[in-house]
Amino acid sequence: MEGAEAGNIQEPLTRARFVNPEAERSVLGAMLRSKAAAQAGLDGLGAGDFFDPGNREIFDAMRTVSDGGQAVDLVTVDQELTRRGKLEAVGGAAYMIELTQGVPSAANVGAYIGIVKGLSKRRVAIQAAEALAQGLKDPAADVDAVLGQLRDAADGLETGGKLKLVPLDEVNIDTYDYLDKRTRGEIKALPTGIRSVDGIIGGLFGGEMTVVAARPSVGKTAFGLNIAMNAAKDGFKVVFVSCEMGKEGLGQRTLSRGAYVSGDRLRKAEIEPEDWEALQNAMVEMTGMPFQFIFNDPGNPEPITVEGVFETVRDAARHGGIDLLVVDYIGIMGTKREFKENWLKVAYISRELKRLAMAANIPVVALCQVNRMAQGKMPTMAELAQSGAVEQDADGIIFLHRPESHEDKSVNPKDVAGFYAMQEAGSVYISISVAKQRNGSIGTVNVMFDPNVMRYNEIMRTDDTR
Repeated sequence: MEGAEAGNIQEPLTRARFVNPEAERSVLGAMLRSKAAAQAGLDGLGAGDFFDPGNREIFDAMRTVSDGGQAVDLVTVDQELTRRGKLEAVGGAAYMIELTQGVPSAANVGAYIGIVKGLSKRRVAIQAAEALAQGLKDPAADVDAVLGQLRDAADGLETGGKLKLVPLDEVNIDTYDYLDKRTRGEIKALPTGIRSVDGIIGGLFGGEMTVVAARPSVGKTAFGLNIAMNAAKDGFKVVFVSCEMGKEGLGQRTLSRGAYVSGDRLRKAEIEPEDWEALQNAMVEMTGMPFQFIFNDPGNPEPITVEGVFETVRDAARHGGIDLLVVDYIGIMGTKREFKENWLKVAYISRELKRLAMAANIPVVALCQVNRMAQGKMPTMAELAQSGAVEQDADGIIFLHRPESHEDKSVNPKDVAGFYAMQEAGSVYISISVAKQRNGSIGTVNVMFDPNVMRYNEIMRTDDTR
């Protein structure tokens, strides 16, 4: 009995007891079935975390496929394993299909990853402890050296709590390289589409969240669409998230803007013959534009949440599928979490959007509504609706204001004489205040907004030193 028990204490401890074949297969199966699960697996595991050599080979093939810019699925991974000459060794196409069919639920991939990672750490720790025991049993071994090896092994274990330390030299060199590429035009800022605003902020940059805030009906949605449409026209890949409008509502706005046809006429279906031609020409001009929407639609499995947007956009950005995200708007965006107070929900969504900007390294423009305290005057950061966190999270804050008279302090002195004439011409005078810019200037500019066709236009002045 003693010999049998002693035999069971050795290698089987690490080779059998601390392995969960079902969890390993479930992780791989979920990754083959879901883009989100694939990204979660690649983020949370390494090939060495899999005990089974075949599973380890499959995971490594998945990483190669992803690094090559392809989606991880049954076809691409099968092709990569065939290229390596390893497909039959891992169980062939039959095993790959079995993985996809055998996973209980791709939505539970986080739990499967946790099991695989936990067992992997335990196996590594046991192996380190066994090596320590063997070293200490050797009379010729130096005790301090053996203990040092144990500390090194412990340091090598991923605990999930370590953060990367980045030397100053690396920061400076990478920043110098970034500035050099910016100067040579290899890295471009995304324009807002309003020259006077770009003159202050220099454009929109990856990793930054810019909040555009206004009272209701001032034109913040149109402002967000203006940024998105101009960026897409310049070839940038854009995603516009609308939490309150559906397909037809958004389509009417984009077509009205593109065709210069009154949105009111489109809404009432009072369309003249010449309007149809203009609409068709606008559709042709916008064909192939790299512009996509996310909105609450029967085709979506669930309502829009910040978690769903985070997952979708981060995955697309990592494969070069998105350069700019516009969210309309923070106050009504959903979340899978429960909060007792609305301001806590807004704060959480704000932080997640900022985190997304940094994780995906893209600009995020988040539209926001200010409270009624700002009625009749230019809003300030204190008046962002339930938004202490929004003010802190934002790299830039832009306020939109519609002056009611030429005496408003935000009206450019050069525009006082013609203020009402511009209004009578059918446009709306808008003051735009860049109230916060973490890495740049602040200031106020004035433009004309044409609500009929959802367009912002510069004000042409003589001897303009704007």
